[in-house]
Amino acid sequence: MQCLKCNAQNPDAKKFCGDCGAQLTSTGPLSEADLRAQIRTVIREELADQRVVELEVTEKVLGKLSDWGRMLGYFAGIPLAATLLLMGFLGVKKYSDLWQMVAAAESRIGPVIAQAEATAATVMKQTEKMKIESQTVEDQISRLKPKISAIEADSARLAGLEKNFDQKFASLQTSFGKQVSGIQGEVEQIKQAIHPPVGR
Repeated sequence: MQCLKCNAQNPDAKKFCGDCGAQLTSTGPLSEADLRAQIRTVIREELADQRVVELEVTEKVLGKLSDWGRMLGYFAGIPLAATLLLMGFLGVKKYSDLWQMVAAAESRIGPVIAQAEATAATVMKQTEKMKIESQTVEDQISRLKPKISAIEADSARLAGLEKNFDQKFASLQTSFGKQVSGIQGEVEQIKQAIHPPVGR
């Protein structure tokens, strides 16, 4: 006879499985009482397995929760311990002492913060003023750029005219010098013609 639960083979005369202990059923027709008993047995075993699974899951969940609780206590305890040590180091015995120290620190730091804010506001105003002045200068430069370009072009043209004038003046000087030399030669010839040398 084969066990319906674990599929193990058992002798036909046995009423319970030798491997798992489940009640064996004969292959012949079952009575209603036997059938109900088998159904109850199967349901009881299934519920027992389900309870075991639920207990295992519950144990695992509780274990995780306890681990998380220990970790939370550890990480929360470190800052708390550090705060308590710092308070003990500073001589703080009560929360009122701590708040008094905080108020005293605020009263000392408050004017410094106000002064820093006033300085920051002044610097921001100066920065805005410098931005406006810089923009004004840039606008003036952009307006002057065409004039500067025109002046540079006029200067280049005047430099060319000056060079041309110098060349022409040098040419005129050379020509005038030649003409003066020619005239001086002619004057000498006239002088010699008018007043010949005495020895002749």
